[in-house]
Amino acid sequence: MKFQHRIYLSIDIRSVFRYLNVQYYKVDMAGTRRIPVSEPVWIMLCEMKKPGQTYDSLLKEIIDHEKNYRFIREMEKIKSHCDFEFLIPG
Repeated sequence: MKFQHRIYLSIDIRSVFRYLNVQYYKVDMAGTRRIPVSEPVWIMLCEMKKPGQTYDSLLKEIIDHEKNYRFIREMEKIKSHCDFEFLIPG
């Protein structure tokens, strides 16, 4: 018998927008949202979470890591397709 579980993660959506530097003009939503995640994802999140860390903080950390990864990947892509001339100051 296979059981289906719905697990919800509450985060402060305004702080995520602020963290991602996303501008929003009219926020009529509540401060927290529920995000349905599968059981395997929930287990991975639990394993990643440090003692005393909130899920909001964990998600911010994951988002920050992903933003840095995308930036580095984009810079490597640009570097591989372009010739650079380095300017020496002075």
